[in-house]
Amino acid sequence: MMKKLGLSVIAAAVIAGGVYINQTQTGGAGMLEQVPADTVFFAAQVTPFPLRAQLEQYSAPLLSEQERVMMEQELEDMTQPSARFLMHWFIHYAEALTSPDKFIEDYGLADEVTGYTYALGMTPVLKSSLAHPDKLFATLDRFEQQSGQTHEMRTLGDRQARVYPLDLDDTGEVIELWVAHHQGELTLTLGAPFLTEAQITQTLGASQPARSLADSGEVAQIKTRNGFSSDNLGFINHKQLVIGLFSQDGNEFARQMTKLIDNPSEVVSFRNPECLSEWSAIADNWPRTSFENDYRLEAGKLAMEGQMVVESYNGVILDALMQMRGFLPDLGKGAAGPLLSAALGLNADKLQGSLTTIRDQWLEQEYQCQALGEIQDELKMMPPETLGLFAGFTDGVQGISLSIFDYALDQQGVSSEMIERVDMLMSFSAKDPGKIVATGAAAFPPLAEVKVAPGEKKQVDQVMGQSLPQTMTVEQAGEHLLIYSGLKSEAAAQTLGMQPANPNGLFSMVLDYRRAMEPMMQLLSAIEPEAAAELATYSEMDARLSMEMDVDSRGLVLTYDQQPTQR
Repeated sequence: MMKKLGLSVIAAAVIAGGVYINQTQTGGAGMLEQVPADTVFFAAQVTPFPLRAQLEQYSAPLLSEQERVMMEQELEDMTQPSARFLMHWFIHYAEALTSPDKFIEDYGLADEVTGYTYALGMTPVLKSSLAHPDKLFATLDRFEQQSGQTHEMRTLGDRQARVYPLDLDDTGEVIELWVAHHQGELTLTLGAPFLTEAQITQTLGASQPARSLADSGEVAQIKTRNGFSSDNLGFINHKQLVIGLFSQDGNEFARQMTKLIDNPSEVVSFRNPECLSEWSAIADNWPRTSFENDYRLEAGKLAMEGQMVVESYNGVILDALMQMRGFLPDLGKGAAGPLLSAALGLNADKLQGSLTTIRDQWLEQEYQCQALGEIQDELKMMPPETLGLFAGFTDGVQGISLSIFDYALDQQGVSSEMIERVDMLMSFSAKDPGKIVATGAAAFPPLAEVKVAPGEKKQVDQVMGQSLPQTMTVEQAGEHLLIYSGLKSEAAAQTLGMQPANPNGLFSMVLDYRRAMEPMMQLLSAIEPEAAAELATYSEMDARLSMEMDVDSRGLVLTYDQQPTQR
């Protein structure tokens, strides 16, 4: 439908490969004056980001050895200079990621970087501090020599840029990749057929948009509404995205998309006034996804934390979601905590009422837009009583969790079970945990075998006459039904048994990369040394990731924390 759009995606991927865009998103004091107010996306890293520490601690190869060989073979068959240029760039980028010195050297970066990125319509614009532009351009020169690709120099105002024409398919469409440097700042963006000369002049910093983010005050509003304390923040603007998708020329995104559509009749089902009006009303209630990040070095190790808020002004749905909040256990962090944990906080007693409220909200008006109408048709087939079926089997439940503290695999390959031992804890939290087994046993009688009284422990080594891989302990402690095996899990069960099952969230997850991978790597090293060698970098990743999802007056909130495991 949109061949040009396909080209833009490929070229945008090239831009992302040019710098380590995950973390190089910052700018100077005039940053907001350079970004158009109708941008769909914006992200900034205002404080210097420790790039070298990030590469040393978390970097992992993008390509396996087999994938790299296949790509190099594919490269030998390529004849088009543009395609060869992009392939050389990507292969180099993937290889350089595994060597912090090489990555920083070849791309002219410093140990710490700043930058920002935004969308000019559909077009990505990336800015990054650049310590040694000569080194970056020498690397690009090498890609040119290897591929046969050439660039031309263009001047707009007082700015110069390299322009790479990228003919990426047989349609004759050419995308221009612009690479510019001015006073320590690198700019990468796409030119024709997306941007006019005046717009490219804007991206290079030689002029400013007619109305900018500084004029709109949106960033200050985001900080105030969400309580963000960091300037390392960003957003996805749902309102501007809706205008871009469903109108012809409502903003720059819409105008560029209109140019890219080969056959307007193919998009008439959603690009019409009804869809624009109805989706805009939804976006008014859910205007943005905003996020902030904070990075710091602790004893030379990089720690990261942040939060993302799907902002909402729909009080009815927010109240319904808040009613659904359940209990998430606190089982500790670091070596004493689980290497893998997942928990669902869910107030089963409020589930049917909350889901019915959300369903009724969607059915309040009859949508004319095809996509929204189809959603409504699906919801009409789900009567309120159907939404309560799950709650009937989980009477009183406030949360469910599974945590693994340690495990061992059969290193000899002689056991019929691959898992030799597991130290794990499963918990069911409820105001009356005894009812969980009683209710479940009514539908599945073998569950009666694990029924315990408050304060009682029972050893279980089989269910329905079938032996379990290891003996499990079933215990009812406080407001929790606990099933566990192993010393660490037993200690965690004692801690959890004293925690009241009060609502504190919707979902949480913990993953300790190094501890989770170690037993698997030991087994893989014994049976497939070559595969183990390829995965070694992943197994040595020095990071412990924890995430939590919750809901409050701002909207849906996702918080994350990534800490080094060895300090």
